[in-house]
Amino acid sequence: MLKPALLIIAGRIAGFVAAFVTPLILVRIFDLETFGTYKQWFLLYITLLTITQIGMSESLLFFLPKADGHAGRYVMNSVLFLTAMGTVAAAWLVLNAEAIARWMRLDRSYTTRSSTPGGNEGATSCSLRLTLSITCSAFSP
Repeated sequence: MLKPALLIIAGRIAGFVAAFVTPLILVRIFDLETFGTYKQWFLLYITLLTITQIGMSESLLFFLPKADGHAGRYVMNSVLFLTAMGTVAAAWLVLNAEAIARWMRLDRSYTTRSSTPGGNEGATSCSLRLTLSITCSAFSP
């Protein structure tokens, strides 16, 4: 009866640990400007995640232990809702990419390839800048 809820709790704990450890690693890999951009994107991600879920995944912790044969229905409803909201959020991000980049002050000079004072650019930083460059150039006129 508690097994589905325990699996959800274990997944939430693993997600929390990953969210806690990731910045500790990235702060040592990225330069200050790139890490600041990562934190801005993470703030946007957490804000959208909190708003779009509307507590749907957390409600499973309440309903699954009490579900007598309806657990599949609850899980499917949650999956469908979260998929729909994720699609809406992704479409909103794509349609508003330039406005978000302006809001986050990501100009073209930041997204072009530049080197660090040592002359070598780390692979992770280069990858992030390449991703930002592709994203910004895809939506520029």
